[in-house]
Amino acid sequence: KLLCHVGLDIDATNGEDGNTALHYASENGHLEVVRVLIERGAGIDGRNKRGETPSHLAIANAHSLQVLQYLEEMGADLEMTNGNEETHLHLAAAGHNLKIVQYLV
Repeated sequence: KLLCHVGLDIDATNGEDGNTALHYASENGHLEVVRVLIERGAGIDGRNKRGETPSHLAIANAHSLQVLQYLEEMGADLEMTNGNEETHLHLAAAGHNLKIVQYLV
């Protein structure tokens, strides 16, 4: 929260893979951080250098269904493909994440 208050760009990316703070929070299943970032205006469907959105990273790394549900509630487009043309359902199935597969279908 402090970083948001000092005027830093909430959608700043790192140089290596182009991830934003929201990408990292989603990837690591940090629901409360995801909430704060979105409340502060983070781009929910921003893509990194591999064409992945925060919701792709949450699924691809088998993290919290709650994070995915929250991202969708806040307007994330779960129909978007990543840079490899994989859908969210492809990623969930490839990761053997049955709960997310069931949620998506």
